[in-house]
Amino acid sequence: MSEPPNNALRPLPDTFDPNIGFEAKRIVHAILTLGPMGGPADSPGADGPLWLQFKVADPADLAPDPKAESIEDYALRMAGFAFERGIKEPRSPYDIMIERQSWVLVELDSRVANWQFTKGEFGCTTKQDYGRDNFGLRHVYRDGLGGLNEPVTKDGCRFLFFGAARRDAGTEDNPASQYFNFHVEFLQTHPGEKVERRLKVIFDPDVGNNGGFPIPP
Repeated sequence: MSEPPNNALRPLPDTFDPNIGFEAKRIVHAILTLGPMGGPADSPGADGPLWLQFKVADPADLAPDPKAESIEDYALRMAGFAFERGIKEPRSPYDIMIERQSWVLVELDSRVANWQFTKGEFGCTTKQDYGRDNFGLRHVYRDGLGGLNEPVTKDGCRFLFFGAARRDAGTEDNPASQYFNFHVEFLQTHPGEKVERRLKVIFDPDVGNNGGFPIPP
């Protein structure tokens, strides 16, 4: 993940720029996951320090054409699946690539039982002002959709989506990246305590263009 110029937390605009327009060509479904993985080749064995890696994976089944199933319907269907579907082998790091105007659906892997998008905050912000290149953030719960650009209102939110309408030209070696924050919290309890603790964490992936031409073309 590249280091952004600053660490501002900027909410996404409600709508796209009408001068650019937006017609989603695909749904990019990114599953954020984490777990103990192998470290560098020269790291100690099983008795050595634990390496925790953060990766992004794809669902086992391709996301539908957004003209065949709306992003709202797809997101709600996925939010109700829980453990019933598979994911592909994760890749690293937490960066998401788009090539055309897309809906971006971000999921927190449900196999990690105690994390969620942070209640009372936006699950996704940007580190810079990108105008209306990205827009329309909505959080997704198992029983319905949150309001447009409304913060997370209840526990258990593991899905959100937004539109990606524009990117500068980039190359495969030098993608035109934009810098995001995903606001996540881990729920924890300790022996003898009745109060549930919330450990807030911000992940900072890139959402970049690797198509080599501007979006939209």
